[in-house]
Order: sequence, then C-alpha cells, then structure tokens
Amino acid sequence: MALQINACMRNPRMLVVRESSPIGPRPPKLLDRVREANRLRHGSRSTEKSYVGWIRRYILFHGKRHPAEMGAPEVTRFLSSLASRAGWLPRLRTRR
Repeated sequence: MALQINACMRNPRMLVVRESSPIGPRPPKLLDRVREANRLRHGSRSTEKSYVGWIRRYILFHGKRHPAEMGAPEVTRFLSSLASRAGWLPRLRTRR
C-alpha cells in the first residue's frame, strides 16, 4: 500500500496521512447498477424510480443489510409484512 500525504483543509500546516489502495476505484453501488441496467434495457425513468424505491424499501426493512446477504426467507418476510400492512390476505380458492 502506498501512503498519501495531503495538507489539512482547516490547518494548512497540519498534514494528513492516509493509506491509498492500489486496487483503484470502487465498483458501482447496487442502486447505481440497477439504474444502469434499466438504461441499458431502455427502461423508462418511472420504471427505474419504481425499482430503486422497492429495493430501497427492502434494504431498509432488513436493517440496511445488502441483498446479496439475504435469501428466500427474507423475501418472504418482506412480502408478508407488505401484505399484512395493506390489509390484503390471500384468499384460498377451492375448486369443486
């Protein structure tokens, strides 16, 4: 790792030393990747807003955990909470 030395903005006499990563720039964040994928598929802006909004709700519902860390049980819990909040319960249809 290389060291990066910069002057402090508040006190120009003070130097700030940071370790810089040789890896380079960070990969794009999840929501940025979703926006990019929508644009590549020529999706509308409203679709993009909707997808980002639902993903954001899902992440916040689970305490800001990344979706890659979660699976089917978390999806089920999220959808169940949506159903119970809206007062919507699935009705079972029986065939005769």
